[in-house]
Amino acid sequence: MRFSDRVTFVTQEEGGLDPDTGNHKEGEKITYQIPANINTLGTNRTVELFGELDKEIKVIRLIQPYYERIDYVLINDVKHVIQKRVNHRRKTVLYVERDNFG
Repeated sequence: MRFSDRVTFVTQEEGGLDPDTGNHKEGEKITYQIPANINTLGTNRTVELFGELDKEIKVIRLIQPYYERIDYVLINDVKHVIQKRVNHRRKTVLYVERDNFG
């Protein structure tokens, strides 16, 4: 299995009041790019896992486990939301769907 694709994991840090200055501090995005194997989930398997036929689900397989929080995933600069996340001992598998609202 080739891990020739690149995905970017994005975590949105919350802003708030800075106690030192007393000013509002904006939240920041933390991005992490990682090699992955990306495939489209077939229609039969999509119905089995998610119960809907009209979803286009992509499967992202990583070489090593990734346990950090992920708010959303960028694939070719297109935002995808995580529908299901499976952490195995040796790898992480993410099922993502394109975010049509963001």
